[in-house]
Amino acid sequence: MSFKRPTKWFARFFGNGRRKSIVTWVPVEEAKALTADFDVEAAPPALGTSRVYLENVPQVWALKKLVARSLELSLTIKEETPTEPVTREDPKSALKVVSGP
Repeated sequence: MSFKRPTKWFARFFGNGRRKSIVTWVPVEEAKALTADFDVEAAPPALGTSRVYLENVPQVWALKKLVARSLELSLTIKEETPTEPVTREDPKSALKVVSGP
């Protein structure tokens, strides 16, 4: 799930492996508190912060608090590169005039 743009995700669902899981930005201890009846572990660093295992897809509804908290956390993460308005410069203004000797 993403917010505003596809690269700004706050929850990832993995359903094609041996076990279904959701990866979020919520720290593991907080995720355990929000999802008492689920198996929670640290996610691989390349994927996120915490991983919650599911037995079936309808269980996702029981994770509303976890998903909402992950959205909150994703909104507080600063962008690596600031987004500034794109301006088009006149290509001629980028040219530098060099005078000979």
